[in-house]
Amino acid sequence: MKRMILPVIKKYKKLLLSIMIVSAMGCAFMTGLSGAYVSLEGSLNDYLEDYCYPDAFLTTDVTNRSKIDRLRELSSVTNINARLCGDTYLKSHEGRYLSVRVFSFQPDDQQQFHYWSQAESRGKDAIYLEYNFAHDNHIQAGDTVKVKVDDKYRKYFVAAIVSNPEAISVQPTDNSWGVNTDFGYAYAPVKLLTQEYEKTYHTAKEELDSKQQQLDKEWQKAQSKLNSAEMLISDAKQQLTDGQKLYEDSSLQAEKKLEQLTEAETELKSSQSDLLLQRQELSASQQTMEQALRYLTDNQEALQQAADNIQQIDEELLRIENFTAQISQFSVDTFWPLLSSHPEMSLERLLQAADTLRFFTDIIQVYGFSYDSAGTLSELCEQLTAYMNQVVSDYQYLQSLDVSELSESEREQLIAVVERYHLYSRISSLERNIENTQEVLSHIVSIIDEQDLYTTVSYLQMLVNVDNMEALLAALSDMKSLMELLSSYTGESIVTAGDLTAVYTSAVGDAAARKAQLTEQRQNSLSFVSSYGLTEDNLFDVPAFVRRQSLRTNRELSAIEESIGRIDAELSRIDNSLTKNADSRQKLLARLENAEKQLEDAQKTITENETKFIDERTKALTEFSDLKQELEKAYQQLTEGEGYDQLCNQFLIYFREGTDREAEVQKLKEMLSDEDVSVKSSYTFDTSAVKKRIDDNLKAIETMSILMPAIFFGIILIVVFLFMSLIIKQSRREIGILRALGFTKGHIKRLFCSVNLVVSLCAIVLGVAMGYGLMRYVGDYYAAFFPLPSFTFRFNGVMFALSAVLTVVVGQIATLISAGSIARVLPSEAMSRPAPETTSIPRFLQKLTAKASPMTKFSIAILVRNKMRFVFSVVCIASSVMMIFSSLAFITSKNYLLHQLYDERIRYDCQIFFKEDPSAEFMEELNGLGFIKDVQKLPFYQKDITFNGKTERAVINALDRDTTLIGVYGSDHRPIAIPEQGIILEKHTAQSLGAGVGDTVDINGQEVTVTAISDQCVSQFQYMSYEAAQQLGDMTIGSVIGNIDELDEQELLAFLSEKDNYLYTVFTRLAYQGNEKIFKTYDLAAWIIIGFAIVIGLVIVINIAQTNLLEKKRELCVLRTLGFQHGEISRKWFVQSFLQFIFSCIIGLPIGIGIARFALQKLSTSAREYVFANSWTEYLFTILLVLAYVVVSHLIAMRSMKKWNLAESVKDKE
Repeated sequence: MKRMILPVIKKYKKLLLSIMIVSAMGCAFMTGLSGAYVSLEGSLNDYLEDYCYPDAFLTTDVTNRSKIDRLRELSSVTNINARLCGDTYLKSHEGRYLSVRVFSFQPDDQQQFHYWSQAESRGKDAIYLEYNFAHDNHIQAGDTVKVKVDDKYRKYFVAAIVSNPEAISVQPTDNSWGVNTDFGYAYAPVKLLTQEYEKTYHTAKEELDSKQQQLDKEWQKAQSKLNSAEMLISDAKQQLTDGQKLYEDSSLQAEKKLEQLTEAETELKSSQSDLLLQRQELSASQQTMEQALRYLTDNQEALQQAADNIQQIDEELLRIENFTAQISQFSVDTFWPLLSSHPEMSLERLLQAADTLRFFTDIIQVYGFSYDSAGTLSELCEQLTAYMNQVVSDYQYLQSLDVSELSESEREQLIAVVERYHLYSRISSLERNIENTQEVLSHIVSIIDEQDLYTTVSYLQMLVNVDNMEALLAALSDMKSLMELLSSYTGESIVTAGDLTAVYTSAVGDAAARKAQLTEQRQNSLSFVSSYGLTEDNLFDVPAFVRRQSLRTNRELSAIEESIGRIDAELSRIDNSLTKNADSRQKLLARLENAEKQLEDAQKTITENETKFIDERTKALTEFSDLKQELEKAYQQLTEGEGYDQLCNQFLIYFREGTDREAEVQKLKEMLSDEDVSVKSSYTFDTSAVKKRIDDNLKAIETMSILMPAIFFGIILIVVFLFMSLIIKQSRREIGILRALGFTKGHIKRLFCSVNLVVSLCAIVLGVAMGYGLMRYVGDYYAAFFPLPSFTFRFNGVMFALSAVLTVVVGQIATLISAGSIARVLPSEAMSRPAPETTSIPRFLQKLTAKASPMTKFSIAILVRNKMRFVFSVVCIASSVMMIFSSLAFITSKNYLLHQLYDERIRYDCQIFFKEDPSAEFMEELNGLGFIKDVQKLPFYQKDITFNGKTERAVINALDRDTTLIGVYGSDHRPIAIPEQGIILEKHTAQSLGAGVGDTVDINGQEVTVTAISDQCVSQFQYMSYEAAQQLGDMTIGSVIGNIDELDEQELLAFLSEKDNYLYTVFTRLAYQGNEKIFKTYDLAAWIIIGFAIVIGLVIVINIAQTNLLEKKRELCVLRTLGFQHGEISRKWFVQSFLQFIFSCIIGLPIGIGIARFALQKLSTSAREYVFANSWTEYLFTILLVLAYVVVSHLIAMRSMKKWNLAESVKDKE
């Protein structure tokens, strides 16, 4: 068995080489990607452990380090370090102004550093800088930098460049939207931070001494003021006594003057009352006349309408009288009782019967029958019946007669018949044009049948009890005229006798009722117009009547207005007199009241001043005593604070394992509160920004490191199965020989499994070597996420072993599945030459290829014959399409994320952060600088947003409503205007809360309406107008945005570093560069996947094409000998590859969309969302790329056909 392995490998070396390449790539990718992830995760854990990263942090007001002793009382605490931290500014050796957060350290601190350069010492003038901050700003160990201390920049020696996990979250606040290279961490001796406190100590002592001296001076002044106040109170009492006497004299004079004013006022009011009564009467008359005139004018149209109505009523009454006169002319006694007794009778049928009688009466007279017009209906019917019988008999005789064979008697009888109807020409008077005998006979017979004459006669006799024919027809004529009159008058349709009776009765009754109604309406209209003075004589001249009435009324109104004007003038004079009297009275009373009030106020003031004097004297003594005690206490506190080198404002806590960190932190906060130490913030490692950033970035790396190898090995399984199936099929005869020699199916399966094992072992060696290099390369990219200064590579034997085992297992599984076909082949069949295969092409393909060339049909027949091979090759190529498309989707999503952040949202060059809201004076000064433009405030509010019981902590940006520096867009990519009131929620926050547009959310106890939902993939902020946000309370942090040229950035930083409120600045270009650097890792992974997909596609297409060529080598050589050119065969043979390409794209693109969406969802974190943003270009690029390698593969495979020996290949080899 071992000797057989090498020949098999040699024979199928190309297919086995393809299997080895694909397996090696899968092994390499798993080793590289997953190994790099495992190595990075281990390096991060070791990194945190080596640094002794604390379990919790407590940031407080500045206090003494002695508080550590109290905190160590908790049994769960293993160690506590205390340090000072503060923000200041650093000027590098390049002259750049940078923001730094400086942490103090002492030799006994538990915290450790990783030194990336030799540490000189921890001297007082030495400072350590964090690696990334120093690297980005080109600072090295040994450089000299200037640090702002005590409002001055002092030189410090950079003793070492260090690394620590705090650099992973180097952003000073949660409000930064990008990497900030102008902000970093530094570590220095406590002296650097406490010099500020030393200065504060001396300044405070000087202030206390000054306050002591000032207090003594103020006490002396207070005693002098108290003595002066006592003398003033005595003088005020004497002045009050003199004022009371003067007030009594003035009161007597004022009473006399008031009596005179009262008498004059009474007379004026009497005259005013009389005039008002006269004016009221005239106004009432004026209103009545104006109302009558207005009513007449307004109702002119109504009067005209009433006049028209009267005319119309007269016309309708005349029509009713005419109708009554006409209907009375008809005598209905003849037919009325009969109609009443047969209401269902059709009047139309009755009138038709009358017309029929007239017609036949005329016919009988025309043909010589004797009939008296005054005869009865019975006589008419008898004559008519006899005549009709004769007509019918003659007609039947003429129809049966054969003129050519007539006897003499028959000829005589015919002459008699003709003579009998000789007078037929007279029928023209009946408006009938009948020219021969047969037409006359046929017409009369048809009339008898159609009109049903006998039924008509009996119908009329039943209804009308009149035997005289003329009377009957006259009555029917009257009935017809009556019907026409009633129809024209009522407009109703009369069909039956009942209709005629009902309409006649109704019309007569309605005419009488309508006449009475119209008479009443006419009387009402006459009454209406009479109320305005109109009579029937001038009824039809309403406009002239209205004009006359208007002229007369206007003259009377003018006279009334003149009288009212005279009365108003007199009333105005009286009002002026009353006003003057009232003013005089008011002034007099006001003077008396004012004098009285002044006396009361003076007395009250003197009393209050006496009480106040006593209170203030007591208060002054008390305050003096309290101030003296406060000064003594301040002196004591100042003396205790002289040990400024023991100050701290941050505690680093280390707990025992298994401790509930959150609960213990709460206990520590309560203990510090008991010591009067205010805790500003606290967090554990699990809730820290370091842990959050590690988890967010590891999630993305973990997704790529697990999902991609799983996809790769799935594709490897299909590829190995496909190629091993080809090898087994081509080894059909060899398998038959082995079976004939006694080899079992199991022996043959083990043979092919052994071959695959050799190939897999070679693939493992190659794949592990490639994976090792890939892991080292990818690891450095992974480390850039955090950012770490470098990636500490750790060889992971488990990952290498797992990659090797998976490579072997996948290959063996695929081989065993493909070897299952051996059991279905008998030894005799395997050794015999296969019979020529006849392939039936499906009907739909026959229709599509009906006009194709024979070579094209031959190529398609091969695909149909090897349909399973075609299916698996399509699946493999579709996997390649899926990987290419999903990788492009990832690159597009990354580019879309950067575009949304830096092109749509951020339209400014820099953002300056401050501890508090910048003052108006600072904004004016900043606007005055020539190098920064479009300056606007952008404060941040970190608040809890609550809706339906759910709460989210969110950052709210306050914007100017007219801002152009920040773009806010919805999910439809349309801009959203900043509302005057309300809030724009970010879509993730809105989804977490379950809130939508129009809902009301609670922010800091205030109800705010959601006006829109914004779409943000990075740094999710909520937006409000600046005015609305001010109602939320104090802001979290202040910032200013603006536009600036890159050359002016350092000048801006130099200006800002002199401001106490300034924190740091983020420049858009630097943030973009930092994010783009991180995203290069994603591009690397995407292009690795695309490369793997292209290799898979090339291997599949080349091997399938070569296999199909070899199977039909003899037939193709025959075609070559017949004169077919190589290029012609290649073009027709390309149909197979092109069909593979078409079906692969149809299958691979939809699957690629699903995989891309799934992968992007897994890569998304709380800080970044990757959206599926593919456009038509990604689809087109994928299709063109796949088509390119399909064409290349086809051309490579077809080159082998040129080397064939046509003569040898054509021979029939048994």
